[in-house]
Amino acid sequence: MDQERLIERAGDFAQTRAERLRLAFRLAGLNPAAYGAKGTALGGPLVEARDPKALATILDVDEPFAVRIHHAANNLSEMRGLADAAEGLPFHRPTQARTTSGFGVRFDPFNGRPAVHQGQDFAAPLNAPIHATAPGIVSFAGVRSGYGNTVEIDHGRGFKTRFAHLNTMAVQPGQRIALGQRIGGMGTTGRSTGVHLHYEVWMDGRPQNPARFIRAGEQIVQ
Repeated sequence: MDQERLIERAGDFAQTRAERLRLAFRLAGLNPAAYGAKGTALGGPLVEARDPKALATILDVDEPFAVRIHHAANNLSEMRGLADAAEGLPFHRPTQARTTSGFGVRFDPFNGRPAVHQGQDFAAPLNAPIHATAPGIVSFAGVRSGYGNTVEIDHGRGFKTRFAHLNTMAVQPGQRIALGQRIGGMGTTGRSTGVHLHYEVWMDGRPQNPARFIRAGEQIVQ
């Protein structure tokens, strides 16, 4: 009976958590099936979770109980795969500052004409700390035309983030970065009308709406 309750609780927890993670991936515009666990092997090379009858024989339990173990193991495996993938994606906020401009078409602050804004802007005092939104490797740290002092981080899986208009940069190219690590201070370098962070998220060479990824991160931590 204790084992029954334990298996049930583990399966229910994993299923609930996996559903929340799947929702977070969809909020970010990602297909959760592409990031979940690829295999469900259990018990080494001789027993696999997809074969409850063999599992029942090895564990010396009845087949219905082995089916419940199989179900719980699948839920746990999927939850673990999604959680591991989420830890490597830019689902966190680069700063706690307020948002001043979002992703999409807006009027350019210099010429007043409609223009595509490929990121999200945050405003705070000079040198307010800017943090990495996922682990990765610094692929660029220097001056880019229009962006001013810029840090770019490669997170793998085709994801890259860009932090622009910085006053100071605390990292260098090739440096491995942890989630939440301070990468610089907010500034107004480059094509900027005031102190703010311009933050971009790129996937497979295309700019994404950072707000979607931030909402996904908020869903995960709830």
